[in-house]
Amino acid sequence: MKRVVLALLFGAIMTSCSNNTNNNAPASDNTNSEITSADTDTDETAYEESYEQHQFPYFFDEYHKSFKVNGGVGIEQFISALNIEGEYGWPSEPTLDKANGYFSYSEEGDGAYRLKASYWNRTDGKKLFILAFYVSEFLYTNQVVTERTNIWRKVRVCHPDPENKDVRLAVESGFLAYIYDADSQMLVPMTESPFNNMPDTNFMMSFKLPQKGKNIEVELFNINDFENSTTHTLKFNGLTFDYVE
Repeated sequence: MKRVVLALLFGAIMTSCSNNTNNNAPASDNTNSEITSADTDTDETAYEESYEQHQFPYFFDEYHKSFKVNGGVGIEQFISALNIEGEYGWPSEPTLDKANGYFSYSEEGDGAYRLKASYWNRTDGKKLFILAFYVSEFLYTNQVVTERTNIWRKVRVCHPDPENKDVRLAVESGFLAYIYDADSQMLVPMTESPFNNMPDTNFMMSFKLPQKGKNIEVELFNINDFENSTTHTLKFNGLTFDYVE
């Protein structure tokens, strides 16, 4: 998605530069006024080659750190602390349910961003904040992606077009968990997963966080076979969650 914006901006800049060059040139000098197809191909090739070294923007790596919370304690403040709005930009009306401590956002384009967030009041007086994410992006032929799998997130690359193996889609799905520290007013990432007995699977993960209620549903699926998926419950025990088969 960001690549599309960048590509459009690049195209606009190139067009603007071309127009400015022609507008500023003397009227009697038309020697270099035409741009050949070879010149255009060279520019586009150089641009795409520069993007081949572009790393997939791993969501977990970007947000698995502490964040300062300002202006109160609630779902709006927690989301604002992460400053995701400055990274991707929201649609016109994201779901922000302050009363139930729930947030969701999705955007489709050259890939997808799907975010859900909730927080829980724990029995020890602390607040647990969880952000579930699904991020995908279409890749250039040689774009670098490192596939990863652990209890927190999965990163996979698939070929959505069986007729064209150069078309690849990188998918990252998982969650981030933070404890709110009232003394420092910080969201501090948990070092241990709050999901007890969650199986370490190669399947991708899709989380349905509750807008009402306390339990989480998690769907495990294969990105090459979406039909064969299984759904499980993560039951809140007052501090963390217990995985239910």
